[in-house]
Amino acid sequence: MGNVLLNFLSLFKIRYKVIAGSGILMVLMAIVAVTATLSLSRTERDVNSMVAERQPLTITSLRLSEALERASASLGFYLSSATEADRQAYEQSLNELDTILAELHDMPA
Repeated sequence: MGNVLLNFLSLFKIRYKVIAGSGILMVLMAIVAVTATLSLSRTERDVNSMVAERQPLTITSLRLSEALERASASLGFYLSSATEADRQAYEQSLNELDTILAELHDMPA
């Protein structure tokens, strides 16, 4: 098999061998360029999806977590002091939780 290939290639001049080799390299470079372009396009689509949909959902979830911590602290203060100001702070925290939960519910999953 190897001898047949060498005999076949020996029929051509060096000039044609160099041209054919350059052509093959150009085709390979074009394939690599197309593959890279498609990969970058897919990556751009994934990043756009992340920024448009998942990032706001994550930020709102973090806000919910922080609001839940504040509501828990407000409840602790209200239960230990039983003052009207602490009760109002606790109710305000609950309202904030309801608002953030409604925002989360309206977001696409």
